[in-house]
Amino acid sequence: MLKAGGALFTGDLIFKGSIGRTDLPGGNLIHMKKSLSGLKKMDRKLVLYPGHGENTTLGEELKTNFYLKDGFLKEEGKVIREKGDLF
Repeated sequence: MLKAGGALFTGDLIFKGSIGRTDLPGGNLIHMKKSLSGLKKMDRKLVLYPGHGENTTLGEELKTNFYLKDGFLKEEGKVIREKGDLF
């Protein structure tokens, strides 16, 4: 991700209504969930510019994107953490 002013360039982390894939080589669901959890702490007014597809705002995605909901981001009631986490 790259933040510049009110813009966040997210690459393939998050798209309007979805997220990037973790089932391809180099993909990691734990890292994806940690990155998405970090997004939730950012300014809701940020305009998200994904690697492809439509732009959106963080606020809109927090309201509508299943993958930013606690049910997806938590496993057995606990946020997934790994040694060395930054979030």
